Amino acid sequence: MNTSEHGCHHSPRWEHLGHAAERFARRVAEDAKLFAERVEEHVGDFARDMRREWRHTESTGSADDIRRIFDEVRGVVRSVLDGVDELVSGLFNQDAGREWSSKDWSKVVLNRDATCGGCSRNLAAGTEAWLRHTASGAQFRCGDCGAPHA
Repeated sequence: MNTSEHGCHHSPRWEHLGHAAERFARRVAEDAKLFAERVEEHVGDFARDMRREWRHTESTGSADDIRRIFDEVRGVVRSVLDGVDELVSGLFNQDAGREWSSKDWSKVVLNRDATCGGCSRNLAAGTEAWLRHTASGAQFRCGDCGAPHA
């Protein structure tokens, strides 16, 4: 979708806003790259620590115990990423608290796992889905359920 589809005219103001949005997106992408590199370093450190502890322990934990530890770590990382997603979404939500209509749904490619609010189906990262932000947070709909009509 472009500015003419929104009824906007090609003007210097829109051009300026477009460039500002592009700079913002590039900076966020660069920060995300740096963040991913740091997380990769931390994961390597964590794996080395786990390997060292595993070798030095006389009684090893069960696979279920180890899986629980990794699930907890994954949950912490996911919470951080969800917080960043909410922060960025909140920057552009001037009408906090209002319920959005069906026209406020956007078709996106998910950057994380989610659950469809219509049929409760699990949606994997990389899947196309419908998304909208409300005061209570992000809502997702699978392609089969689609954006509900008002």
